[in-house]
Amino acid sequence: YLAKARKDVDINIAISFLDCLCKKSMVDVARAQLEVSQKLCQRAATLVEEGKRPISELKDVEASVASD
Repeated sequence: YLAKARKDVDINIAISFLDCLCKKSMVDVARAQLEVSQKLCQRAATLVEEGKRPISELKDVEASVASD
């Protein structure tokens, strides 16, 4: 009985560790996506200021940043 309990604990620890690694990767990807979206927003703002893009495009990009 004790050996089975120990194996169960070992398995649960391994699963929790892998879950943490997966979630850390997801956070890293989300941060990278936010950074890309922020750069796109800055670029869109510049293009709108220069009159090369409509304000609606900037608003779309800003909405994307807000959802990231």
